[in-house]
Amino acid sequence: METEWYYQRHERETGVKKNYCTDGTAEVEDDTKEEAALRASWRTRRRILVERHRALIRLEDLQERIQMVEATKAKMGEHVGEK
Repeated sequence: METEWYYQRHERETGVKKNYCTDGTAEVEDDTKEEAALRASWRTRRRILVERHRALIRLEDLQERIQMVEATKAKMGEHVGEK
């Protein structure tokens, strides 16, 4: 992987080890394990919040669809009663 090569070269040339996220989204110099764990926990929390938000939006959409179906059934029931 190209990023791994870059970090290995950086460490050889400067003597400073650069750590990076496993998904390659962040570059952090002289990161401690505690800081990396804290940052990972915040990313996890944010991802969970985003997933919950998306689930709530889907739930609202489903509730609207159910209301539309119930309204359509009620209208069809009225038409059936007229015949």
